[in-house]
Amino acid sequence: TVNYKLTIQNEGSRSVQRNVAYYNLDMILAIGYRVRSPRGIQFRNYASTVLKEYLIKGFAMDDERLKNLGGGSYFKELLERIRDIRSSEKVFYRQAL
Repeated sequence: TVNYKLTIQNEGSRSVQRNVAYYNLDMILAIGYRVRSPRGIQFRNYASTVLKEYLIKGFAMDDERLKNLGGGSYFKELLERIRDIRSSEKVFYRQAL
């Protein structure tokens, strides 16, 4: 459930190596819903908001991340998926007419 990866970064003029823990998403969700602390409450509120948006709209987006970081490869994938959906809409409308 935990995977440690070595990350190397420059701090000033020196190179620093650290082991960073990467946790399993299923474990994070399970623990986040059981913790009874202010941070646990904050997590449940956030997770419930995202889940509700996904259930109502069929998708969820992290608007702030896309605005601030540009989304990286995620943004390219999102555009490709939108193009694919729009092309299937064209086929649907042609068949309906």
